Amino acid sequence: MAPSVTHVSGTVAGDVEVRFTQDGIAVCRFRLTETPTQWDAAAKKWRDLDPIPYICTAWRDLARNAAESLVNGVSVLVKGRITAIKENSVFLSVDDLGISLRKRIAYTEASLPSPIAARPTAAPPALPPVPASRPATGRPGSPPAWWDDKRASRWTQHAVHRPPRALQPVVRMRRVLPGHRARRGGGALQRRSLGLLRPVARRRPPAHRPRQAAARPARRGVNAAMSRTAHTPSLPGLGAVDEDLDTVINWGAGADSTAYLAKMLTAPKAHGIDLDRTVVLYMATGSEWPETRLLADEFMLPLLRESGVRFVQLARNGHLQADGFTVLDDSRRPEQLAARGPWTLWDDQESVGTVPQVAGTRKCSLWAKGDVGDWWLKQTFGGRPFRQIMGFNADEEGRRFGDQVTSRMPGRTGEFPLIDWGWDRRRCEDYLLKRFGVHWPKSYCTFCCFSASMGSLPAHLERMRAHPDIAGEVLRLEYTAMSLNPNAKLYGRKSLLEMFDPAQPRDRACLEAFERELAMPWALYHVRRLFLLTEDGRRRPVKRSTERVDLGRPDQLAERLISISERHGVDVEHDPVYGRARAWVRPRATGWPMAEELFATAPARVIDKQDNDFEEHWDALVSGPGAQLPLA
Repeated sequence: MAPSVTHVSGTVAGDVEVRFTQDGIAVCRFRLTETPTQWDAAAKKWRDLDPIPYICTAWRDLARNAAESLVNGVSVLVKGRITAIKENSVFLSVDDLGISLRKRIAYTEASLPSPIAARPTAAPPALPPVPASRPATGRPGSPPAWWDDKRASRWTQHAVHRPPRALQPVVRMRRVLPGHRARRGGGALQRRSLGLLRPVARRRPPAHRPRQAAARPARRGVNAAMSRTAHTPSLPGLGAVDEDLDTVINWGAGADSTAYLAKMLTAPKAHGIDLDRTVVLYMATGSEWPETRLLADEFMLPLLRESGVRFVQLARNGHLQADGFTVLDDSRRPEQLAARGPWTLWDDQESVGTVPQVAGTRKCSLWAKGDVGDWWLKQTFGGRPFRQIMGFNADEEGRRFGDQVTSRMPGRTGEFPLIDWGWDRRRCEDYLLKRFGVHWPKSYCTFCCFSASMGSLPAHLERMRAHPDIAGEVLRLEYTAMSLNPNAKLYGRKSLLEMFDPAQPRDRACLEAFERELAMPWALYHVRRLFLLTEDGRRRPVKRSTERVDLGRPDQLAERLISISERHGVDVEHDPVYGRARAWVRPRATGWPMAEELFATAPARVIDKQDNDFEEHWDALVSGPGAQLPLA
């Protein structure tokens, strides 16, 4: 789950701190105070409430410009993502910021002040020469050579006068997002529906290729959350690179791996660990529960800093392995646990309109953690011997066996100390309670479906009730998936939505958050599925095509779909509570091979996607001259 974007209007408190990574990347941190106001009806005036302190972090060009522009007392507008709440402060990763013009005038590099604002100014004092004993370029905490050069020139060498661009016409919600075909009004849907009843030539939507899609202009508006925007990582590259590593410790921030890591750090040599030759790996899945991250920041990161062990945080760049992976942080003094990376499991599931499935192996964990860690290990060790310590507890002997059977990495030896010690989950939790005085919660994604199979569904629902906003997001994810596929329930035969009782206040808060999540533009989707057999009669993976047909409000799209479906005698379903409408042009049969085709309305978060060779198989099975399944 992506961190929530917020906008803050406040006043800079104190000086702006600037430092640099080994790669010369500028990082600045400053404090911000926001004072909310409330109307006092009795006094008939606005009164100030308690101020809210923020600790803001900016990177690269934004950090450079902020360092030169912000001073104590300046009013600013900040857009950013909340990464943590601790020490009575809100930690904000800044995406953009600007000077508030309510009480002052601000100039830009590429424009002159207006005549009404012009006034004599003294020439800026000459900057003192840089002393010869300045720290070497690239050293953590020292500015690179270009910093003083640009600072001396007031950052103007790249300022270019640009004439104002012509005003663009206002575009209403009818605008179709990049990569989707424009369709207008009920006529387009009617023609499409008629086309479904009579085979006609149609343009094939592109296959799902996230890497190519990333080259398109960034989506704006309703689908901005799904665009692959630049990500601001958490203090990367502040530590030296070790070239003689021989030990890797996988840490997932849960009770098991945390118990081992905390115990080991108290006496590394007693556990056979040389910290100078060890690295701790963390894979940011992007949807960890907030209390787990806060506990890690409060208790474990200070331990890592004190021990000086190298800590690396990793994440995926996109859906495919070809998209690559990102090192979010590589440091011996980590400041915080990364909340997410450029592309998360949530992004992947939401973009294609599906949810994790209870049946089968934990492919989502392999995708979000295993593939990411293996990429880094191959880059780092290149086949030379190393040992990898896994945090499986004594109740997970099967996972050790699976790891030993499936591991194919040259030079790797897996070790499982908790199993060797006989420490089960209860023993790990008791150790952490005694060590830190807190109950360490289980680490898993907020939308994980395996809480039901692990027998911890009641605890999972209680966690949802404690975070109704998270519950609302997960409900929307499931509702969207079930709109396109009624069988896409998080818990097999039962959906998360069925587990909340509107009569219970805490459940009602979750359902109200769900309704707020649905208050967005919706889309009408055309969905087709093929259930094919191999030559020897075995079932093949299901092929799917999803195409966005129209964009609008849920009630308008549902009314249009119902009207056209009834006109052509197509079965249609409508959810009057939350707004979904679904028309079955070709219902799913009972025996393979078979085809399924439907139109459905859902929140506009799903991209166009079509599996390879889908149209060829569809024509052969359904609409071509030799169709095996003609529509009755």
